[in-house]
Amino acid sequence: MAHQTVVIESCDPKASNAEISARVASMLGKLPAIDERLQRAKRIFIKVNLGVAKSQFYRDRPIDYVDPAVFEGLAAFMRGRTHAQVLVGDATAGIATSDAARERGHMAIIEEAGFQFADLHCPPFARFNVAKPTMFRWYELSSALRNTDLFISIAKMKSHHLCGVTLTIKNLFGLPPGPIYGVPRGTLHSPIRLPGILADLTQLFTPEICLIDGIVGCNYAEWCSMGGDPVASDILIAGDNPVATDAIAAKFMGVDPEALRGTPPFLLSENHIQLASSLGLGSVKPADIDLVGDMPSERKPFSVKGAAELETFPEIERQRQEVCKLAQWYFNDRVRFAREYLDEVVCLGNNKVILHAPVGKMHSQTFFRAISAEGIGLNETFIKLVQAEEAELREPYAF
Repeated sequence: MAHQTVVIESCDPKASNAEISARVASMLGKLPAIDERLQRAKRIFIKVNLGVAKSQFYRDRPIDYVDPAVFEGLAAFMRGRTHAQVLVGDATAGIATSDAARERGHMAIIEEAGFQFADLHCPPFARFNVAKPTMFRWYELSSALRNTDLFISIAKMKSHHLCGVTLTIKNLFGLPPGPIYGVPRGTLHSPIRLPGILADLTQLFTPEICLIDGIVGCNYAEWCSMGGDPVASDILIAGDNPVATDAIAAKFMGVDPEALRGTPPFLLSENHIQLASSLGLGSVKPADIDLVGDMPSERKPFSVKGAAELETFPEIERQRQEVCKLAQWYFNDRVRFAREYLDEVVCLGNNKVILHAPVGKMHSQTFFRAISAEGIGLNETFIKLVQAEEAELREPYAF
């Protein structure tokens, strides 16, 4: 495997926006052949994490979405280096994506740079087939993603209750649209499914430019509204491969990028970074990564709330086995399911159907109320789009 390059530099939250943008542009300039990549591309897509409705600040910096100053650094670097059509997009939860981009300052940068904005929740949608599927053979995604020559992922450094960490690979989970997969993608949020989905999306859109905003991040959870706490990590990371970039970032966060499931913070699901590496999408091995800059000696280890108690692992395994039993029940009895719930999403738990609705009507609030009434947790349910038996056997497997 060819060597991958990752650039890491400290960045104080007290720095001015102009200083942060200049730092980002300088770091990107240290990635090998980046000018050639930008000049070769005819259509570039930038996936930026725009956050959710409720967002907070720490030391005057956003905690759980990409700092506009970091995004401005990328936009400034790209000026004069490419004549490609550049699209910037996300699919937010709890707030209209365009409103998030405008309110948080990203839209002004997009418009000034001559880029185009894409709300990934909006049709038209297109089918994207995965060459070597890990979870699903195809995904229905915004047609704005078609014909992308160069993909860029700009992520926020955060912990994640299912994935352990959320970096440039987990940032791709913002690609699936709500009208297809529910809001906020409730039909895909599963400790069994999520790592495979991330590996599939990384195959479809392998970022060649990766940027992680760790100036201020979110510890213990992905969002402050979910119990996350702000942490000033004082760090920026850039790379030319998502696996290598996330591996270095994970190490900074005190996380082993090669850890197996059962090792904190990967208690609930497989290590998606290692899974992507096993598919040949990049290396987590230090010998394969050219690190530019020094890993800071002082850093605050990230963790997931509850993940430190290894005695919870047997309970998590019980939940996974329960989900597998529910899935087996569905596939053994899918003729009846197709007769009663065709083209609906069903949520199975406690050995019964606890909720069913058309895809666009499967909202998170309704879902959580239903499982709460049953006295079960999120990870003890199996969610499936019901199709006719012949369609499921003939067509690529859907969620």
